[in-house]
Parts: sequence; structure tokens; C-alpha cells
Amino acid sequence: MVNRINTRSPTNTWLIHSKSIFERTLRYAFSLAGVLMVFSMLAVCAAITIRYITGQDIFWVIEVCAIIVLYITFLGAGWVMKLDQHVKVDIIFEAFSPRIKRSVNIFNSIMGALVFMAVAWFGAKYTLIFLQKSYHAPTTMGTPDWIVTIVIPIGSILLFIQLWRVTYNLLKKK
Repeated sequence: MVNRINTRSPTNTWLIHSKSIFERTLRYAFSLAGVLMVFSMLAVCAAITIRYITGQDIFWVIEVCAIIVLYITFLGAGWVMKLDQHVKVDIIFEAFSPRIKRSVNIFNSIMGALVFMAVAWFGAKYTLIFLQKSYHAPTTMGTPDWIVTIVIPIGSILLFIQLWRVTYNLLKKK
């Protein structure tokens, strides 16, 4: 006889629903990162072409593209972690037994989650300070600092949740 989970229980319904919401959020964040990357590429190409033809700069391109790089990093990190496509240095790791690899992966996921919880906390704290005190970057555009930093707590929360999901899945495997 096959044991079946009651998917109609309130707990399971909530978990399934919240999982799909999180999956969509990760996908939308990653898609936004992709759109920002294309926009950045086109803006730089346009700025180079216009400067070559007219000798005039598009003054905002460098500043906006620098902000976009930060956004791409934090918006894409959760999705990259979900796909397990992040950068790894595994020269020594590959020599470990499967049991030790699993333990190291669990430890790394927990530590990563704790680090990104702290990054989210301090990122949110400083973003709120920047918003309350109306800090602006001392640049040509004078971009409000909270616009630059708000992606740090958002992306860190997504990565924090994804790292706990990785930890849970590793613990579930025997």
C-alpha cells in the first residue's frame, strides 16, 4: 500500500501555495535581472555610438549601469542558487565521500543562510535610514541612496529562503 500525503490539509495547502509564490517570485526577479542586463547593454551601445557620432556623452549611462550591476547580482542570486549553478571551488571537495559532501553542503547552506539573513537585516536597516534622511549619491544624477540599496535586502531575503530550502532538501535526503 502506498502512503499518500493529504494534500487537502490546511498545512499542506499553505506550503504548496507558498512554494509556488516563492518560485514565481524567484522567476520574476531573475527575469527582471535579465531585462536590466539587456537594457544596460543597449544603453552602453547607444552611448558609445552617440559619442562616436556626435562627441556628446549620455551622462546617466555609467551611473545607471553601475546600479544595474548591483540589481542583477541580487535579483539573480536566488534563482542561480535554486539551479545550483553558482560558482564552486571543488578541487578538494570532489575527493570527499558522499556522506562528507552532504555534511559540508548542509553546513555551507546553513552558514550562507545566516550570512544572508544578516545582509538582509543590515541592508534593510541602512536602506530605511537612507530613505528617512533623504541621502543622495554625490553624482551627476544624484540618485537617492535608498533606490540603490533596496535591492540588497530584497535579494538577500530571496537567497536566505532559497538556502534554507536547499538545507531542508539536503536534510531530507538520506
